[in-house]
Amino acid sequence: MPRPRFDRLDADKRQRILATAAEEFAAHGFAGASLNRILEQAGISKGAAYYYFDDKADLFGAVLRYGMEAFRPAADAALDLDALDRDTFWPAILGGYQSLLDAIRRQPWLTALGKMFYAPPPSPALGSIVEEQLAVAHDWLGRLVVRGQELGLIRTDLPGDLLLTMLAAAGEAADRWFVAHRDELDPDRADALALVLLGALRQLAAQP
Repeated sequence: MPRPRFDRLDADKRQRILATAAEEFAAHGFAGASLNRILEQAGISKGAAYYYFDDKADLFGAVLRYGMEAFRPAADAALDLDALDRDTFWPAILGGYQSLLDAIRRQPWLTALGKMFYAPPPSPALGSIVEEQLAVAHDWLGRLVVRGQELGLIRTDLPGDLLLTMLAAAGEAADRWFVAHRDELDPDRADALALVLLGALRQLAAQP
């Protein structure tokens, strides 16, 4: 975990460190990433770095955690599932998804998180961070499916755990594709494809 001093940093400087580290880890993997290169590009000294982090692994973990936390406020727009009804369910999901796309536009380094998530974890401790964050996302998706079924909007002709597995697998496949092709897509094209993907997932989940 980063030291409390990191949270007290100026927000722009904190973002610069995280963005630089995310791009370096995504491009070279944990083993190939250079802490010195990260520090040089972020404009901080090695002494200052150890003022905020214990080592490269600590910085890697911080990028994962802060990256997912950057997504969470956007996703929270659709988290009050009990308040949704048949008229607001799908629009709320679309609004939350659009907020995620807006977050990526504001902080392009977040797209590098995909490579970090799907690469082999550099250690069991850091692997547990990935598992923890994926479990949070999986839990949210499960609650979303249940609420949609209660409203008669999500199919019930399949076992719930099977439907959830299918949706999670489709989402992961799309994530992996975007990670592999992100440098080939301009932001508008990426957003358009993401919305088409959401429509496809809705068709998969919707009540026949």
